[in-house]
Amino acid sequence: MKMIKFINETDLPIIIETWANTGIYGLSTFIRINVSGMEEITLYENDEENKNDYLYTNYSLTGEWIVSSLYCTHEKEYQIWKDKGYTVIERIGKFRSESCIMGNNTWTNTDLFELNYIKNSNTEKFSGETVKLKKH
Repeated sequence: MKMIKFINETDLPIIIETWANTGIYGLSTFIRINVSGMEEITLYENDEENKNDYLYTNYSLTGEWIVSSLYCTHEKEYQIWKDKGYTVIERIGKFRSESCIMGNNTWTNTDLFELNYIKNSNTEKFSGETVKLKKH
């Protein structure tokens, strides 16, 4: 199972969304993972060997994750974005565990942020890929 370390290097909370297996008759569901500012999480790509392993909360059935700030107005995260002078950005961008035919692993929909994909970011505590979200 492929692991990706996602690091939110901003002071803003964000949402990561992806498709995940429900474990019920092959059904899948769209899941939402909240990531605080300056938080680091580990995401998992479900491979063929583990395709029915729905016990991981931070895993993707498709190997693709969408990064957004699409919070409802009643959520505290919405107010954090507003207090820092931002309007809600529906889709900041997305990243994939496997590159597309053009060789890209990340795409952004705004000039305010950048997503950086670092292959084979091996450290003492982690071996795999890393994606970093930064402000411009």
